[in-house]
Amino acid sequence: MRVTVDKVSEFHPGKVFDITDWFCEKNDISYKEAIVEHETPKAYSMRFTDGAQHWVPKSLCKEIKIEATTLEGYV
Repeated sequence: MRVTVDKVSEFHPGKVFDITDWFCEKNDISYKEAIVEHETPKAYSMRFTDGAQHWVPKSLCKEIKIEATTLEGYV
């Protein structure tokens, strides 16, 4: 599941992470936006928009790099 880190987050603002589906299902994570409250060498502490907080192992997260697009080619 793709999760966008809110721009007000102290850690990784605006980044998008793909979190392994089985982990999200096991922990009942269904919200697609979160704030990273803490970070350790092995995990992120994420607070989701429903107020739930989960420690998510970094090994289950993959950063999605989204290329900026412009409308220059369409104008």
